[in-house]
Amino acid sequence: MITTLNLGFNKIEKIDYLSNLVKLTSLNLEGNLIESIQGLESLRELKILNLSKNKINSIGFLPAFPKVIFYFS
Repeated sequence: MITTLNLGFNKIEKIDYLSNLVKLTSLNLEGNLIESIQGLESLRELKILNLSKNKINSIGFLPAFPKVIFYFS
């Protein structure tokens, strides 16, 4: 079972394939080419989510994660 995943600086554009990793508690997606964070809604165990240095233009589902520490820049 994967609980921590570091995918930083990998030129990733889409992240919807991560939706099956429902036991993730820490996810680093820093420094990619991500424009949308759709597909993470099922990751209810997340505590840390790093989305800094991406091209995100919408963060619509954030209220679903009241206990998550988010990193944006």
